[in-house]
Amino acid sequence: MAAYGVPERDIARVLGIDPKTLRKHYRDELDTGSIKATAKVAEFLFR
Repeated sequence: MAAYGVPERDIARVLGIDPKTLRKHYRDELDTGSIKATAKVAEFLFR
């Protein structure tokens, strides 16, 4: 979900956990998800 730009708060709500718990256990995925989303936009603009 992070790769599609869904905010951490909303991801945590869907999973039924606190946002702090989400960040604690999925920090790497959240960070790389936003990078992947930015790369997808850049690729689209480049084409």
